[in-house]
Amino acid sequence: GSAALWARGALSMKAVNKRTVQRCSGRRRSWARVWVSMGGFLENRAIDGKYIQDVMATHRFVGVPYTEEMLENAKADFAAQADPEADTDGLIERYGDKVQVRNFDGKPGISESDALIAYLQMLGTLVDFSTFTPDASR
Repeated sequence: GSAALWARGALSMKAVNKRTVQRCSGRRRSWARVWVSMGGFLENRAIDGKYIQDVMATHRFVGVPYTEEMLENAKADFAAQADPEADTDGLIERYGDKVQVRNFDGKPGISESDALIAYLQMLGTLVDFSTFTPDASR
């Protein structure tokens, strides 16, 4: 559903400052502390989707089932997904009615934070809870 933002490869762990991870690690490494420190970074790092079509073409090459129409409309879909005021009919037609269309972090523009939130929400749609059997010991 949120492929257009996620496919950009927006959350690049290479971009995480090594010093941030070291500063938050201390005796016990806590990814929650790393996340909090990265919050400003993610929210303030704008992404424009300049290479979204190339990234999606590469993903298709390795097996992601993007159609030619998805590739042709990649940049427009990328921008429309984070703008509730945009014309999203084509986006929904290409990606289905589960696609999330909204300003994910509530701030103007598209940021790394928007991309991460879209990706995490997309992951939630991949789970088939009808096949889940709870563990009695929990």
